[in-house]
Amino acid sequence: MKKHLKQAAYIFLVALIVCAVSCSDNVNRRLTLPENRGKALQQPQSPQKPSNPPEVPTPPTGEEHHTPPESTPGAEAKKQELFKRLLNAALRFEKTVDVGDLHISCKTDSNGQSECKKLYSDFLDYLDENSLFLFHLSPSKDITYKYKNDNEDETASYELTFLIESAAADADYQRLIQAFEKFYSVVHESMSQPEISYALYRELQKNIVYEVNSSSQYQRTAAGALLDGKGVCEDYSLSYKKLMNGAGIQTVCVEGKERTVYAGPTIAHMWNRINLDGQWYNADATWDDYRFAGQYLRSHCEGKHFLTSDSRFYGADALNHPLIYQKYHPVPTANDVRYENADCIFRNGDKKSDPFYHQGYWYYFSYENMSIYRSRFDGSDKKKLYQKLYHTNSKFYQPNYAKLHRIEFGKEKIYFIDYAESHGTSGNALYTMSYDSSSVQKIGTAPSPSEPLKDETDKPEREAPGTFALRVELLLAKITDAYYHGTEEYFIPENPDRKKFVTAIQTAEKLLQNAQPDAHAARELYTELHGLRTRRFMERTCSR
Repeated sequence: MKKHLKQAAYIFLVALIVCAVSCSDNVNRRLTLPENRGKALQQPQSPQKPSNPPEVPTPPTGEEHHTPPESTPGAEAKKQELFKRLLNAALRFEKTVDVGDLHISCKTDSNGQSECKKLYSDFLDYLDENSLFLFHLSPSKDITYKYKNDNEDETASYELTFLIESAAADADYQRLIQAFEKFYSVVHESMSQPEISYALYRELQKNIVYEVNSSSQYQRTAAGALLDGKGVCEDYSLSYKKLMNGAGIQTVCVEGKERTVYAGPTIAHMWNRINLDGQWYNADATWDDYRFAGQYLRSHCEGKHFLTSDSRFYGADALNHPLIYQKYHPVPTANDVRYENADCIFRNGDKKSDPFYHQGYWYYFSYENMSIYRSRFDGSDKKKLYQKLYHTNSKFYQPNYAKLHRIEFGKEKIYFIDYAESHGTSGNALYTMSYDSSSVQKIGTAPSPSEPLKDETDKPEREAPGTFALRVELLLAKITDAYYHGTEEYFIPENPDRKKFVTAIQTAEKLLQNAQPDAHAARELYTELHGLRTRRFMERTCSR
């Protein structure tokens, strides 16, 4: 009996040792601990970043999915999931967004910051960087949230604020799309980035009146000036930034108050900074809006503050503009002065008509010597095309003769009014001139001040759609897909037509990442994307 017990004990002991070794091997396969070498165990050090970190899997980007925020382990994974929830909820007009399972801290630090507010600020930046214009979502980064009942340091939910009710979104979407199409229609494919910047700058000034837009829910937002045609410096600056970024030109808004030299009271102000080919410039659409433009037929852009260097913009002996608040610093310096030449097409707007773009040149009427000029954007290759015969009569320099100085542009000719005496008749006559001034003809009597100079159908031909048209269409397509994808998740299209739409959007984004996108490919993709967008095959975005 004892012999059997000894054998059983021996067998059990061997089995126990084998099991222990096996378990130890299994543990060591999962987690290799450093050798202690007789030393006391140390507290683990912060992990060092490897010199060549492994590639992190990126979310799918094919036709099955939109591209969500970049995914990396840990905090970034939490951010990605939060952004998905916030975006889907915002587009469905769902005010409460549950985030309790994400363990987002709402505890404030010594600077009054918290993880929950920082993440929401990042979300708004994400929308901006990806041209997802949620016009109905409040742009304020001061988000409301609720904390957990069992843990007041963690966020239970975000409470979104909407500028309008869901029922008004359809009508405002239509108004916004029409506004974008109108503003972008002044841009030509052959324009350079500085020319695009000016065309949008002046168009904004042409269509906005400086006035507090207190009756609109969109006041002091990027949509306010575009939709309502009036606003203050915030409306001008935010709308200009939206137009410019949609055109692929980096533009930011800044604020300030104090000046280098100023004895009187100061008030807070907002303006823009523009990045053109790596050079930063200052621009203030509000202060450059010439208020007598319509009355005296002058340019809507006075041109003092546009594309200026820091020395000219802030200098006490120059424009003495308010200085940027310290919270925006550091900001890149604006040192380039190439556009501060007085002959630049946008300078001295109070002394010329609105410059008109045609095949690489800008045409305008100068009130300084009653002449029609043509020049490049920077003022080079400037040429006087025609000086009106009445330029020697001082009375015509008075503002009440503005209608006499009208100038209109047709497909092949420029139309204007001048004296008729040298042509054997008295009074004024209507003339045409070719764009190179090689041919000038009197074609009849001058129309009355209320009548146009040319037939409405006589318009310059539009250039074929290309890279710029595709950029605009991409902006409009992303707005459309955001507001019209039914009950689907934003990042996961299911409808076959929507899959095709999303694929076209992603293809356009990829093409436009090239330094020199292929013009033919851009034109074909624009046609496809425009056709898909205008079909509107999905219902308004809503909850399941």
